[in-house]
Amino acid sequence: MAKRPGTSEEGGIDYTMAKFRLRYKGVFDWEGLYKTMREWFKEREYDFLETRYKHKMRSGGLAELEINWKCWREETEYVKNWITVYFHIWDFKEVDVIKNGKKMKLSKARMLIEIEPWIELDYEGRWAGSLLKRKLRDFYNRFLYRVEIESLWEDKLWYNSNKLLQLAKRYLEIESESEAFDDYW
Repeated sequence: MAKRPGTSEEGGIDYTMAKFRLRYKGVFDWEGLYKTMREWFKEREYDFLETRYKHKMRSGGLAELEINWKCWREETEYVKNWITVYFHIWDFKEVDVIKNGKKMKLSKARMLIEIEPWIELDYEGRWAGSLLKRKLRDFYNRFLYRVEIESLWEDKLWYNSNKLLQLAKRYLEIESESEAFDDYW
């Protein structure tokens, strides 16, 4: 996994992993997808913040939506997992569809979903107070705690983020669904 160590606002260290991207064009149940993905975070006890829900009307009665979620969970006193989700939906309109003999209101649109997992270490900034503390924290992360970060925390977060992507694919009935080591975490 590619990681880019950086400094968070609180002085901790961030490990960002590659984004998952899903592009879709067709008819789908937007409200159901939204609720299903939102429930996934609730079941896993993530704190959830919707930072943006932008709905713009375009010509021809079509709409454009942009939605950002920030979800986090404190794994330990030192490790916090983050998953950010970005939805961008173009040419959005409601359509009437007959599915399984029932008339339903669904959505027709083009959609991009980006899921970005990352880990924040020392999220409370306990080791950011002085230069000595920061040097000790960096040494600890690079040499003593590195294997645990990479083999436990990054892997677990990556697999859970992949499960969220696969949930969206199943809901949209995309045939390229695949579970990477489904029973691993």
